[in-house]
Amino acid sequence: MGRRFGIASSRETVEKSAEQTMQWSSDWRDREVKTSLCECADQFLNILHQHRQHANERHRPLVLIGHSLGSIVIQQALVNAVHERDFTDLRLSVAGIIFLGAPFQGSDVAGFGTWLARLSGLDPTLLQVLRKGSQEIYQLSRYFYGSYIDYDIICFYEGKDTTFGGLLHTPVVSSQSASLLLKRRMALDTDHSGLNKFSGEDDENFALVLPEIQRIVRDGPSIVAERHRAWDTGARRQGKVPGTYEGSLLKQADDWIRNRYYTQARLKIERLSGDRLSMDQCYINLAITEQSGRDEDRSEGELDIEDTLPHSSPFSLSARLKVETPAENIQVELPTLFNPRKRPDGKTTQPRRILIRGQAGVGKTTLCKKMVHDFIRGTWSDLFDRILWIPLRNLKRQPDKGYTLVALFLRDFFSNTPHREDLAKTLEEALDTTKFGRTLLLLDGLDEVSDGLNINSDMNQFLEFLLGQPNVVITSRPSARLPHHLHPDLELETVGFYQDQVECYLEKTFGDSQKVHKIQSFLQDHLLMQSLVRIPIQLDALCYIWDEDSQSGLETMTDIYRAIEHSLFKKDIVRLGKIHNEIDIKSASRSRVEEFVRDEVSLLEGLAFTGLDNDIIDFNSEHRNAVADHFTPSLLLDKTLPCLSFLRTSDSSLQNRSPTYHFLHLTYQEYFAARYFVRQWMSGQNLKWLEFKTQETRLGGLVNYPLKEYTLVEYLQKYKYHARFDIFWRFVAGLLQAKVGDTQLCRLFRTIEEEPRDLLGPVHQRLIMRCLSEVTPSQETPEFNRLRKGLEGQLKQWLLFECEFNRSMELGIETECPDHLFPSLVRRESVALIVLMALKRRSRISMDIVDQVAAWLKDDSSADIKIAAFKVLVNHHKSVPENMFSNLILLLQDSNSKMRSKAAFALSEQSTLPEAILTALISLCQDSESEVRWNAAIALGKQSTLPEAILTGLISLCQDSDCLVRSSAADALGQQSILPEAALIALVLLCQDSESSQSTLPESALMALVSLFQDSESSVRLRVAGALGRQSTLPEAALMVLIPLCQDSESSVRSRAAEALGRQSTLPEAALMVLTSLCQDSDCLVRSSAADALGRQSILPESALIALVSLCQDSESGVRCTYFEPGLEEVFMTNSAAIYGEEIFILLRVKG
Repeated sequence: MGRRFGIASSRETVEKSAEQTMQWSSDWRDREVKTSLCECADQFLNILHQHRQHANERHRPLVLIGHSLGSIVIQQALVNAVHERDFTDLRLSVAGIIFLGAPFQGSDVAGFGTWLARLSGLDPTLLQVLRKGSQEIYQLSRYFYGSYIDYDIICFYEGKDTTFGGLLHTPVVSSQSASLLLKRRMALDTDHSGLNKFSGEDDENFALVLPEIQRIVRDGPSIVAERHRAWDTGARRQGKVPGTYEGSLLKQADDWIRNRYYTQARLKIERLSGDRLSMDQCYINLAITEQSGRDEDRSEGELDIEDTLPHSSPFSLSARLKVETPAENIQVELPTLFNPRKRPDGKTTQPRRILIRGQAGVGKTTLCKKMVHDFIRGTWSDLFDRILWIPLRNLKRQPDKGYTLVALFLRDFFSNTPHREDLAKTLEEALDTTKFGRTLLLLDGLDEVSDGLNINSDMNQFLEFLLGQPNVVITSRPSARLPHHLHPDLELETVGFYQDQVECYLEKTFGDSQKVHKIQSFLQDHLLMQSLVRIPIQLDALCYIWDEDSQSGLETMTDIYRAIEHSLFKKDIVRLGKIHNEIDIKSASRSRVEEFVRDEVSLLEGLAFTGLDNDIIDFNSEHRNAVADHFTPSLLLDKTLPCLSFLRTSDSSLQNRSPTYHFLHLTYQEYFAARYFVRQWMSGQNLKWLEFKTQETRLGGLVNYPLKEYTLVEYLQKYKYHARFDIFWRFVAGLLQAKVGDTQLCRLFRTIEEEPRDLLGPVHQRLIMRCLSEVTPSQETPEFNRLRKGLEGQLKQWLLFECEFNRSMELGIETECPDHLFPSLVRRESVALIVLMALKRRSRISMDIVDQVAAWLKDDSSADIKIAAFKVLVNHHKSVPENMFSNLILLLQDSNSKMRSKAAFALSEQSTLPEAILTALISLCQDSESEVRWNAAIALGKQSTLPEAILTGLISLCQDSDCLVRSSAADALGQQSILPEAALIALVLLCQDSESSQSTLPESALMALVSLFQDSESSVRLRVAGALGRQSTLPEAALMVLIPLCQDSESSVRSRAAEALGRQSTLPEAALMVLTSLCQDSDCLVRSSAADALGRQSILPESALIALVSLCQDSESGVRCTYFEPGLEEVFMTNSAAIYGEEIFILLRVKG
């Protein structure tokens, strides 16, 4: 690709100039070379710097001439020079730059060279940079152009094609790629390698280049002198250099924020123990909250009745706590937050405005710290130059100089910075100049300022300004009221830890494998705990309280919270100064501990119950003072609140004298609210709390909130079915058993049973079921044991009623439904099928249930029962012991082909299967029945990763005699998430790609895949195109074979192939040509798909633009509408104005 760059020109052609030519070892054909672009650029800068040490040399004008890759080295070097003070004189001295065949947008040939290098075992590092569509070269050109837009630059490009082996004739770097926006360009009558070679001074090409060098040498000294003078006389103080995008002050501002503001102390995540949590233990799990439509790739007839049901009950504790594992298709990993995503309408967008919701305690603050931490270490550096983390609660305190960016920067980012005014002003000017294009705003806690968004105030106007920027991540609690005009590109919610993350957290926290095993065994035996510990703060609490005896007596959620309460209060007693050493109270009884913190407990109970009734989770100073005056008037809040582990402040900085407080997690607020209710229940006194919704002002400006009072029975009757009190009533039942036992417990449940009752039934039964789950059977409560038996009898009747009339069992889905009720329900097969369906939808099942379900796989069960039981165990395979897998495998080997087929199809509902099941499944690919092979292929295609041995068996189906089997095989290959490149290349050119994790496909398998493109059945070709189309990035070889499918005899295949090409960010010229031809296709859907594909390209050839313009008068309105979607006009303006002049854009305006 070229490996020379020069400085100035020869003495024979330009007087008084100096020539220096540099070469470096970057030939990709050299096996010893592993040079990177940055290394070449640094080498260039340093050598050049060494030759300019004398004072009279430092300001000497430079003329830089680069050919091919040498041009890119010059670009990289000058971009690096912007950030290095030592090279300031050097970059200011550049009089002009001449680029010869510079691949600013990459080269198609570089992709071929990369493949050839890999095939030959050579290092392709430099060639990879030059591949067409390379993000690295795109960002480099962007930075270079922004920094040197005012410099004298001219671009020469090749006018002749290069011949490769006598077969391929193509330009190495197209004229489009060799050009820079608004910079002069000129063609030379030669191929790429001849751009820097001239036969003599009479050479026609040299005659075109020489005047440009002479002009730059003539005008350069005055331009360079003026540039240095501007720097010396004022630009240095302002942090700007004429012709540069980023000056030294802006770099200082960014460096200060990155290194001095985002300190370890600011980004630390503190555990309940006070220890710092390592960032590698901070798992951020996100899920898309808005999904519309169904899977477009699922064919008719595949919809099972169970597909219409949610995986688990929306009323379950897991759903309430937001700890259910979301479906894989809506999971979002933090590093991929800004990756292109398919919208519900099928089009792809690159999200830049993202809203993330989450409850207290699930990691919103951790999310912000993690994003900053990861950005500092290079994540998203290709997208953003800086992240500004702005806790929105700080806006409640007006900056000294009003609500402006400069004032915000001065107060929050540069409060103790030298030259703070200059830094703040420079940063504000940079954001204004770039329209925030390379700046990500992390707007944390919209819920804390959203209440007054409809009020016209300076704060709200400034908030609206921040929310309206192009790159924002906004965090908020679910209950926040959002501005009506806030239209995020993507809405997410934070969800709890996944099971494997819980295991990793335990291993890193304890290190002791035996202790970790004991905790995991404890969790396995306690389904409720498996849900609770997926809340980050709850897992931390379990680790904090865990010791050898801590697991004894922990059966219910109430038991766990009481244990956490006991341990944390021991720590708080020391922090409050009531004793000097925690050792002195380590073995203290619960009653002894509560004696020390009686007032603090009363305060927490008062805050919790008042907040629950008023639907408040953030307590400001007025709320806290009013509650303290009523519940604990003698307590000093400023001293007490920071020492209570159950409360967290939104802002603990010294600047904020009145921070808001909230409970660690909403469930802790519900727990302490239940404590207050139980305290009053035991004493027989009425409930009293403050009404925050109305207020009165007393003399002196003090706020007086009215007192409300209810009897216990009145309150229970009013709120027993209220969704906000769901966990509250669970805690009430559990605390009553723990504190007073039999009599009061019976009184509570009998009161719940009294009128008013839910007329429809399930709401009341759900309340009883959940409260019963918090009361452990005990010989010490004989009266309640008899009452429980009657209540469970009613629940059993309701379950049977659901089966008979609703053909479902919604209550049975919930883990709180007692396991021992199921055996007595399954005497009839129809009921047994419904029970199994409910168990399958549970979030998890106990070992007792596993044993019961496994028994239904016996030979005397019907086929339907066996399949239903099979689905339950497969769905919960992580809970199934390995020795039970043999029972599942036997069903896949059943003598009845229908049974084998149904079992195989049942596996298609799982995205991850154990290896033993996969091995049994792959054997079905050779089954004598085509239906079995078809369903086996479908099931394998649902797996996110496949081992090579299993992949080979799947590929063998590509030559199956049945077209449905071949279609499913092609579809399955396209759905693999880890081997896209290798599998797709196999489908296309029988070549292997070393970057893929599946690069060692056997040649026989490759041949089988390629045969699908010539398949006589259009449905197979359609599936192949669809499989390719689901990939957001395709290897170049795959693109080249999609092109023939664009000319398929079936219009549906042509349309799908065009759609597949349209999902690629950059296309080779051949693909653009065939898409252009499809704009004249006889089928309107094909024309529409082709136009849409072309419209997604940032740069288009003139012929494509003309074809698109012609479609503005298409006879089909659907085709015409394709071109007037948001953003398409910008594509036309970019292509036409930047490259081809204004004629096409004017034509578009006329025709539009």
